[in-house]
Amino acid sequence: MISKKFFSLLLKVPSLVFDFEIPFSKKLFFFFSLFYLIFPFDFLPDYIPVLGWIDDYFIFLFGLYNFLTSLDEEHILNHWENLKEYESSLDVLRNFLIFYLLPLGRTGNGR
Repeated sequence: MISKKFFSLLLKVPSLVFDFEIPFSKKLFFFFSLFYLIFPFDFLPDYIPVLGWIDDYFIFLFGLYNFLTSLDEEHILNHWENLKEYESSLDVLRNFLIFYLLPLGRTGNGR
């Protein structure tokens, strides 16, 4: 189940992306993942039901996670009230990625 923290995290992303104090180099992988989400050519084509969409969203979420973990404390505190709120939001995203990515990487009967 996706929590309110995950959605609040997503709502803060535009302000982070358009924050000119954050170097573009830190935003680059996020922009690549966003472009991959929107661009019609993928590793797994979108016409393959479900699998075609899954790779798009996981690459996007991984890019988002990479971007958020690269931020300095100064930038974090400009957008979050405190570090604990930021870390709990980041934990939600990390747990989401781990929960859904690990079963895809398993072999055999999926257990």
